[in-house]
Amino acid sequence: MKNCIMMIASPFEKDYVDEWAVWHHDICGFDEVFVMANNWSLEPTRPYMKVVEMPGEKMQLPAYNYFGQTQMSSEYGWVMVMDGDEFLWLPDGKKIGDYFDEASRIGVPQVSFQWMLFGSGGEGVPTSGSVLSRFKRASGVFKMEVKSALNLEWCRKNNVVPYWVNPHFACGAYVGGIKWLHSIHYPSRQIMWGPTRKDLEGTKVQKDVPFIAHYFTKTKVEWNARRSIPRPDNNQLRNPSEFDEEDHNEVECDWLA
Repeated sequence: MKNCIMMIASPFEKDYVDEWAVWHHDICGFDEVFVMANNWSLEPTRPYMKVVEMPGEKMQLPAYNYFGQTQMSSEYGWVMVMDGDEFLWLPDGKKIGDYFDEASRIGVPQVSFQWMLFGSGGEGVPTSGSVLSRFKRASGVFKMEVKSALNLEWCRKNNVVPYWVNPHFACGAYVGGIKWLHSIHYPSRQIMWGPTRKDLEGTKVQKDVPFIAHYFTKTKVEWNARRSIPRPDNNQLRNPSEFDEEDHNEVECDWLA
């Protein structure tokens, strides 16, 4: 079965979509890349890219749920939902299927990877060109949040409808209500329940473990462009103080670029 990755993208992210798609297809090994275009039109730039236009407000979770539930009877095995400022890092020689295969062997329906925040580098760099090559300074440690991939094949076999109540971790709709689905968490390889994992927060990130590189701020110019558009999860503008709070430049991380 094919594995796919999906992002919901706002108009200000148009310059970043192609690099994001190429990275996750060519480097990480996803078979197809879906882009849910929130209130704008986008032409696919790669043969493996599929674009779905999603008009309306507060579209992040509705887009995730629309995608997961419309693909329940499809050819896809695993789907990972991420943002355009998140790039999955896998150690040399690894592909995303290696992690999905391990989870499938032990019967775990989700795989979760922890964040590391990248900052602006203190540079007033141009707002075009490769994100990965422009931003090389990061916090160097794990942040609490994760992003997860869900096994749609497992959901089909177990009659579970995938349901996202936050952008980080999927639940399942069972008879009688919504329940968290358990996940194998990397790099700890422990089984967890719930949307976040706190025990690795502050732990040093090494390049031989998988994680999500989160380019939350980019430059101040790009941050201001992002702030001008309401957040897709709650339709609110971001607080200006978030730039300084999340602009982490403690360590050089040029090996990712």
